[in-house]
Amino acid sequence: MERTELVKRLEQLKLQVWDVTQQVANQRSVVAQLQAAGMDTNAPQLLISRLENLLIQYLQDQEKLRAELAKLDGPTQEPKPPDR
Repeated sequence: MERTELVKRLEQLKLQVWDVTQQVANQRSVVAQLQAAGMDTNAPQLLISRLENLLIQYLQDQEKLRAELAKLDGPTQEPKPPDR
């Protein structure tokens, strides 16, 4: 994959991570409201579990893309000063 495609995909994944993180937070709020009302929380808890698994996958994909970008960009260490 070319560098521009990797960067684009990485940006997409960042947005997806943010979106799923928000969804998890919202579902946790729903669970809290349902618990307070004494209602069943199985469905939203299952959804949270699935969203968390998706989030893990997205984060793993981000790390893979970062590693690929690092290979393309070469070493990121500062050059050593010349010996005197």
